[in-house]
Amino acid sequence: MSAISIGLGGSEISVAPDAGWSVEGEVVIERFADPGAEAARVIEVVSFWLAAHPDESIAVMVRAKHRREAVDAAVQAQGLTAEVWDFPAHRPGVVGLLVRHVGAAVRVAGEGVSGVEELFLRCAESVSGDDEALLDELSEAADSLIDLVREAPLSEVVAGIRVASDPDSPTRPGLHLLNGHLGKGQGFDRVVVLGLEDGHVPYYRAKTKQEVKDELSVLHVMASRARKSLMFTVCHDVPFRGATWVRDPSRWLASIENYTTGWIDTEELAAAE
Repeated sequence: MSAISIGLGGSEISVAPDAGWSVEGEVVIERFADPGAEAARVIEVVSFWLAAHPDESIAVMVRAKHRREAVDAAVQAQGLTAEVWDFPAHRPGVVGLLVRHVGAAVRVAGEGVSGVEELFLRCAESVSGDDEALLDELSEAADSLIDLVREAPLSEVVAGIRVASDPDSPTRPGLHLLNGHLGKGQGFDRVVVLGLEDGHVPYYRAKTKQEVKDELSVLHVMASRARKSLMFTVCHDVPFRGATWVRDPSRWLASIENYTTGWIDTEELAAAE
């Protein structure tokens, strides 16, 4: 993966301890007509990885959460267990308070912004008045929840909160769903990077040279999370804000193509097992 890092404008990747990382380096790009076909293939690949390598960590990463909707729905439909990182990681004490009070808050004020406000008040009332650090973290959590409940019910958002773990410990085995910014500093055995289309990578809001450079940094982070297998996807038609957009491949796709090693053939791999 170090070659991809350099090719995307980054530096050579080094990880400690080096002996803990595999020498594998499978890199593939797969193209799809739309996110529905993409999601079906991603679930096929991820399901194979989960069955063949139960002790490994697998990540599906995107630049923006909305681009992962079809995959999220497919994960749920298939009954796959996944750790969702969309909510910022907080210390267990904060998460515990949110989980404890969310049911009552939703019953009183609903699943939207009013529910978040009620949840914050209930959590704050149960905190010692001199624990300013915990109150500050609760306030930050409430701000994040207000953004997230515009896309999903409050009870679902709280249920999907990732509890912060020891940053020096390996990422837990299993499937993880996250965006590129949250992946910084993490590592996974196998990674799927969704949506190498112009308008998503780089994101459509990036206008200046510096903003585009920052987008390349996000792609570099996502690509450099993998240590064994790395799969990129590209779609032709992508729904966004109620419309379907014809997308050109990302301007950085050609750089990645120089490092591809072939296709992930799940039938061939299953036979090999």
